[in-house]
Amino acid sequence: MSVSRPSQPPTTSVTLLGRLRDPADEQAWHEFDRRYRTLIVRFLRSRGLQVADAEDTAQIVLTKLVTGLRAFEYDASKGGFRAYLFRCTRSGLSDFFLRQDNHAHPVSLETTRIAASANADPEAERAFEREWVEHHYRLAVERYRVTAENRAAAILDATLAGRSVKTIAEDLAMNEAAVHKAQQRLRDRLRELIAEQLRDEEDPHERPSE
Repeated sequence: MSVSRPSQPPTTSVTLLGRLRDPADEQAWHEFDRRYRTLIVRFLRSRGLQVADAEDTAQIVLTKLVTGLRAFEYDASKGGFRAYLFRCTRSGLSDFFLRQDNHAHPVSLETTRIAASANADPEAERAFEREWVEHHYRLAVERYRVTAENRAAAILDATLAGRSVKTIAEDLAMNEAAVHKAQQRLRDRLRELIAEQLRDEEDPHERPSE
C-alpha cells in the first residue's frame, strides 16, 4: 500500500527525550504527540476500544505524559522508553475499564478484577510490541518520502503495493537490475531511519558523542 506524503516532515532530534523534560519546549511536545498518538490509539483499538474511546483514552495518556516524562529516568534494563510508554498506556486502558464498570455498576465488586485483567493480559505487551515495530516502520517510510526523488518515491509506492520487479521496471522504464538496486537502497535507508528513531528514544545523557 502507498503512504501519503505528510504536510510537514516528522523531524528527528537526538535529544527529544531530554527536550521533553523542559516545560518551555512546546515544539518537543508537539513532535512527541505527532509521533506517538497514532501508536497509542492503534494499541487501544487492538484491545477492543471503539474509535472515540481510544481517542479519548489516548488524550488522557498523553496529557499525563506531559508531566510524567519530565521526571522519567531512562533505564535500559527495564526496557527503556518503550516499556515506560507501554506501562503508561496500559494504565490508561485499565482506568478506562474501571470508569466503564463504575458507570454501569457504582457499587460493583468487579472493578478490581476488570482493571487487573487489563494489566495481566499476556497478549497486551505482545500487541504493543507489534504496534511499536509497525509504528517505527511507518514513521521511517513517511520520512523517506519527504526527501525522496520522484522515481525513488514511485519505487517505494510500487514496492509497498506488492508489485513485481518486472512490473515496476516496465512502468518506470527501468531495467530489472536497476530496480533491484533501488529497492536495496530503499531498504538500507529505512533501516538507517529506524535506527535514528530508536536512538532518539534513548537517554541523551548516556549516548556517545558523534
